[in-house]
Amino acid sequence: MRMQPTTDASVKVQLLAPSVQQPGRPITLRYQLSEVRSAMPLTDVVLSHERLIHLIVVRQDLRHFQHLHPEPTGVPGEFALDLTLPEPGRYLLFIEFGRASGEQISQKDVITVGSLPRETVALVEDWGPQTIGDIRVSLHGAETIQAGQEVTLSFHLEDARTGESLRNLQPYLGAPAHVVILSENAEIFGHTHGELPHAGGEHHVVASMHGGHAEHEMNDAPFGPEIKFRHTFPTPGFYKVWGQLKSGAGQVITADFTARIH
Repeated sequence: MRMQPTTDASVKVQLLAPSVQQPGRPITLRYQLSEVRSAMPLTDVVLSHERLIHLIVVRQDLRHFQHLHPEPTGVPGEFALDLTLPEPGRYLLFIEFGRASGEQISQKDVITVGSLPRETVALVEDWGPQTIGDIRVSLHGAETIQAGQEVTLSFHLEDARTGESLRNLQPYLGAPAHVVILSENAEIFGHTHGELPHAGGEHHVVASMHGGHAEHEMNDAPFGPEIKFRHTFPTPGFYKVWGQLKSGAGQVITADFTARIH
């Protein structure tokens, strides 16, 4: 087993993974969480957006994405999942979780699957609509983004066959949308959440507290076609933006866009 211990704040997060990994074959990842001072297993991880642990997996060239959730193994402080990575390459693993004290923990690990590709493909700006099955996702508001300034962007969802706006969307993991943003060099990582343009009225959103920080619990009323989110891109350069939403039929949709920030 290969171990990659890292300390973030008062918590030690240790990733255990097989030393040899092949594309297309499942591997088991184990995370062991412990207190730095006492070395005792961490037992105060709290729910955040319906899960204890969130794990974002991205290939280093930003052309593969997964949002996963390691589960408790029964061993105190240990969480695990089976992961299949489809292609050779270096993969970045971003783990996120919160403690009952309100402390937020995040860590980046790297694993290599098979042999590394000899060539890399440069990112190209692409804000164009993405079609996933019968659903088209557009991203609006990207034309005037400046580094260091907060911007409000919005997803618009429509039926790809008819062009009709979709108004029957469902919450995904307790939010209108989950949005992951990563810089081209993988050094700047963001995970934020969508908001409804009008949170009142039929689309009831209730603020609650988990681990000392505010979250939003949504009722079951359908919504759409617009979902907005706010973000500040701190530096110029290329960024990948992944939006995850849930259709009226319960399908989780992942749309990706490439931004060039000036």
